Amino acid sequence: MQKILIDENLSPSLAADAQLRGFLCSHVNHLGKAGTKDWELKRVILEGDWTFVTNNSIDFRGPAGKPGFAGEYADVRLHAGLVCIDAPLGLNLSLQRQLFAAVTIARPVGQQEGGIRRVADHAAVRAAIGQPDHARRMREHFPDLTFRTIDGTVEEWGRPFVPIQALIQAAKEASEDVCGIVNSDVEFRGDASFFEMVCKEVPGALVFGNRIDLSDNKLTTGKAFRNGYDFFFWDRANSALLEETPMVLGLPWWDFWLPLHAYAQGLRTKRFVSSSMIHIAHPIGWDILNYVKYAHLFAVSLASAFSRWRDERAPTERDFLHRLLATAATIPVDRQPHASLRRVGALCDLVNCLIDDLSETVTLRDAQSARGTLDLV
Repeated sequence: MQKILIDENLSPSLAADAQLRGFLCSHVNHLGKAGTKDWELKRVILEGDWTFVTNNSIDFRGPAGKPGFAGEYADVRLHAGLVCIDAPLGLNLSLQRQLFAAVTIARPVGQQEGGIRRVADHAAVRAAIGQPDHARRMREHFPDLTFRTIDGTVEEWGRPFVPIQALIQAAKEASEDVCGIVNSDVEFRGDASFFEMVCKEVPGALVFGNRIDLSDNKLTTGKAFRNGYDFFFWDRANSALLEETPMVLGLPWWDFWLPLHAYAQGLRTKRFVSSSMIHIAHPIGWDILNYVKYAHLFAVSLASAFSRWRDERAPTERDFLHRLLATAATIPVDRQPHASLRRVGALCDLVNCLIDDLSETVTLRDAQSARGTLDLV
């Protein structure tokens, strides 16, 4: 699969745009290479087999009239590609996105298409939800599915994201009994027995689980991704219990928020151990400011959820979770975001362990076919 690396003189938000179109994409800043000399960066690009996208045309390509005559790529006989994005009057973010779209838009929906199709083939999928541009492209590939668009998106990194609350609201209005969220870059490689087990376990519960990361689409075994969750299913009748949230799909912490909020609302949480959900590993770019910002929203929202109980005396675990999350909500992420990163990281590790401890483990038949999966049991 083609890999795109974006130079530091272009916006990091372009990486997210490319990932939405099905590319494996990262940014020089995300690799920790900001400020690296061109000749040093060339070695990283070639060793990683990256297609490089830059605004620094002359230094990499050479003069426009004699491309390859000079520049860092002049002595490279074979490489994955060099894309130079230029504009006579300079590049603002809007123009960067337009030109970058012209480079990447021709790629088929690819992995997202395969993932959605395989889920739709095995489950009674009737609707999918996305941003307007994304939905228009997807309708061409899935004429048998209904795509709902979300108008009230959240803007981060110069692109729109879908609020979890909008997804839950759509689930409330669905006709199917079981609703779910599956990340669009996850490919389902299981069989119908997976969804039969979902239907069996979902009454009164939130079913969720980890994906399996593969380094290449041709591989059949990989390693369980342990630092987040990629699929969730629940009974439509319980949707109203899940919609009170500031979290956003595709931004940090939402996948930790959902099982803990479900638990706070009295639902049982059941973590599936399975090798059915596959993901092609790619560099992940995240922004420190958003990471700590959404950690704060996560803590505030859940501290409130765990502060409410029916009896006079709070159950021990609810009281503990309320105190923990209320304390986490005091981390000064606005005043000192970079200094707060270590404490937010510790919260992330602790929350991961708590979700394991509070949830029932449901081990499916295919659980042993990926490295690290049995560590989840």
